[in-house]
Amino acid sequence: MLLLTQQSHALTTPYLIALSNDVAAYHGALSASPLPEHQREARALARALRDLRPATTTVAQDYTRFFLAVLHLGNYAYSDSSLTDAGVAVFQQFMGDAGAKIGELSARTNALNKFVRTRSAASRQIDQALALLIINATETNLQTGLIRGGLIFSTLVAAERLVVRGEASQGFAPEDGTVAGGIFNYNGRNESGTTTLTDASNYTDANLEETIGGTYLYTRTGLNTATLVLSETGGGVTTLRVTFRAGSEGGYAFTFVDGEDRGRGAGRFTYTPPPPVG
Repeated sequence: MLLLTQQSHALTTPYLIALSNDVAAYHGALSASPLPEHQREARALARALRDLRPATTTVAQDYTRFFLAVLHLGNYAYSDSSLTDAGVAVFQQFMGDAGAKIGELSARTNALNKFVRTRSAASRQIDQALALLIINATETNLQTGLIRGGLIFSTLVAAERLVVRGEASQGFAPEDGTVAGGIFNYNGRNESGTTTLTDASNYTDANLEETIGGTYLYTRTGLNTATLVLSETGGGVTTLRVTFRAGSEGGYAFTFVDGEDRGRGAGRFTYTPPPPVG
């Protein structure tokens, strides 16, 4: 029994550790009783304690250990008030942790840009977990609530996998509204120079022949792509389709329109993001 109690400390949640230790003490008390019914319950408790022995690293894994322990307790989990009251209290703490996890994953999902492929799927899983948690808040059948709790945690595990994949694949293109102060150094077949986005709407372009300026509109169009429209003061409009191949470099293709004049071209660029605020 000492060994079982010590190994329970490899669990993740303190409330399940405390429950495991209490069950171990209860098992010891029943084992010392000569009554057959106490011996039968002690054997069920021993099986439950074995379920709580493996080490865990997440709340979801702890819930799985808890679920298995309740299964092996059988009717004792619901007929022995000492076990039932303790189990219900722990179950409620698990549901509280599930609610906190939903909040955490929702914030992380919202932080993903809209082009991340796993964003929508993660959001659906989180919404499903929340709906199940709301139902469990008024569930009166302990067994049904326990099973639904397992579905909540498995859904959250799936959601977190999608969020982690999304966080690792955010793409290189800057977000809209984040390029003010950024600098594009470009080099094409017939042109080279520097375009500086001086603020949220104005730019200057310095090349070998002249320095011009005007207004710009930057729009992110994908994980690694964007459109940059440069409207020269008193002149033409250059539309660049920009592809970031890394955080600071890539390629571009442009079209230029100024009345009857037309032009197009392509090249490569390096991008220097604006300095961090503060």
